[in-house]
Parts: sequence; structure tokens; C-alpha cells
Amino acid sequence: MLVLAAVWMASLAFPVFDADGILGPGGWFLAFGWMGLIVGDWAWLANPAFFLALLLLWFGRMARPLGIAALGVLALVLLGEALRTSILTNEGGLSSEITQRLTGYYLWIIALSGAVLLGATQALRHALDARRPRTDGSEA
Repeated sequence: MLVLAAVWMASLAFPVFDADGILGPGGWFLAFGWMGLIVGDWAWLANPAFFLALLLLWFGRMARPLGIAALGVLALVLLGEALRTSILTNEGGLSSEITQRLTGYYLWIIALSGAVLLGATQALRHALDARRPRTDGSEA
């Protein structure tokens, strides 16, 4: 989990997109991406969902349902990001075509995908453990 958080932090330092010659580091998108919510661009929500998922998965069984829900949000955002062809480039709502995805984008996608995979493996492990008969006489 710490590696995923480190990869996410590294994504903030690198440019994310080249949209008609406009480059922006991941930190800029983190700071101002919430404005996209006004026009229906939900990608920024992946950042708090990412940390919520890591936090809840860290605490294990008690928080597992909430962690899985946060991972669902991440998976949906990842799908949306894979299909994105343009991005808002100013506060007036003007969009520019994405001409290239850059290092920050790929680091961000790796961190989010890693969180989804981590959650899926933990959920699978939990499900398999619940089906395994106990040898100590206690119930699951």
C-alpha cells in the first residue's frame, strides 16, 4: 500500500496530458480538478477514493465493505479515463483534445489500478478463508 501511495505522489510531479500544447503537472490537476465536478467531469473523485480505499483496506475486516465501495469508484473512474479524448483547459469550460498522455497520467493510472487489484485480492482471500473449514473449532 505504501508503494501505491508513493507512485501516486510521484504522479503529482510529472505532466499528465498534452492538450493542444498545454501541459499540466499532476499536482495542478489535484489542486484544481475539483472544478471539473461542476461540468460533470468526475475523474478528480478518484483521488479521495484512492486514499479512502487504502485507508479502509489497511484497517482490514471492519472497514472492508467501505473499502470495496471506494475501489468500485476507482474502477469506474479508470474506465472513464481510458475513454477520455479531451480535457477542460480553462475555467470558462473550453476543452482541448488530448494529443498525448504523459508520465504523470501513467503513474496515476498505475497507482489507482494497483489499489483496485489490491482490494480484489484481499476480497478474494477473505472469501476463500470464509469457505475454508476451521480446524480450531471456532466459527468464521
